[in-house]
Amino acid sequence: MTDPQPHPHARSGDLPGITARTRWYWVVMMGAIMIAGGLLSLLNPFLGSLTVQAFAAAAFGIVGVMKLVDAVRDDAESTGGRVLTGLLGAVFVLFALSLLLNPLAGLLSLTFLAALLFLAIGVLQIGFGWRLRPARPWGWMVASGAVSVLLGLFILLTLPESGLVALGLLLAVDLLSSGAAYLVLGLALRRPD
Repeated sequence: MTDPQPHPHARSGDLPGITARTRWYWVVMMGAIMIAGGLLSLLNPFLGSLTVQAFAAAAFGIVGVMKLVDAVRDDAESTGGRVLTGLLGAVFVLFALSLLLNPLAGLLSLTFLAALLFLAIGVLQIGFGWRLRPARPWGWMVASGAVSVLLGLFILLTLPESGLVALGLLLAVDLLSSGAAYLVLGLALRRPD
């Protein structure tokens, strides 16, 4: 079997999915914008939390409207299924509206959900790591799960104060780490072979 012909614009050191035609400066700019957003969210985590809330409200609203449209238009679904789909869509739309109309309560509820998510993920990671024993990396998985559980407990135990800033700080960490990764990737694409 012969090797497939390389893409005419590919370089030997390219990363999968990234060709020489990719403009390195766009990748660097994307990383820089993410880092700037992360720094803004770090400097004002309350504003970052409100940003997360606005995106969550938009997502819930869009999904809710899609569910409502699906309930009305899906002739293949039974009447009971269409009613349940419509009710779920209405709940999503109402939740989106409540996030927008009452931002402080929305922040608290989203932060509470995030804390529960950290707890659940942490417990699952600990259980998975425990099942990996005696394989070598089991301790890392258990430690990662323990950190998630501690983070979830910390958020829960510091509510309602943490509700104002926790989501913004999580956004800041994500934007900073993602931005740094894109910055490094873009600079690596800039280097000639």
